[in-house]
Amino acid sequence: MAFVGRKPTNAPLTSDDIPNGIISAADLASGISGLITWQSVQTSGFTAVAGRGYPCNTTSAAFTVTLPASPSVGDQVLLLDYAGTFATNNITLGANGNKINGSTSNRLLNTNREGVIITYVDSTQGWVATSGVNEGSVALTPTPY
Repeated sequence: MAFVGRKPTNAPLTSDDIPNGIISAADLASGISGLITWQSVQTSGFTAVAGRGYPCNTTSAAFTVTLPASPSVGDQVLLLDYAGTFATNNITLGANGNKINGSTSNRLLNTNREGVIITYVDSTQGWVATSGVNEGSVALTPTPY
């Protein structure tokens, strides 16, 4: 069997694959479609970038993660509770002019050790949770007290 470029393996794609024509430099820089590029631990408010994962440390204080202003269908952002403190110091998801679960209201992440991947689906529903841990059955919509 002949292969174009590198013989398929389970090894992750790297910049070494660019000369072999397996991926482009733009694909690698953008995290390759469907993959999340992890960022350093965040300890204060920031504006998220699509395709990135953010461990959020709210040990000292709650803060806001502002979602991208001009998302495209399929854009994803991953957020997770780095220190297990979201119940005490919440993360507020700032809608930034778009919708979250069909509403223009901001949402809270307020469960310890919560992690969620949110995906932009369209202008009607906006950002929706497409995967999560420790969020129960109501990701992005906490159960009222």
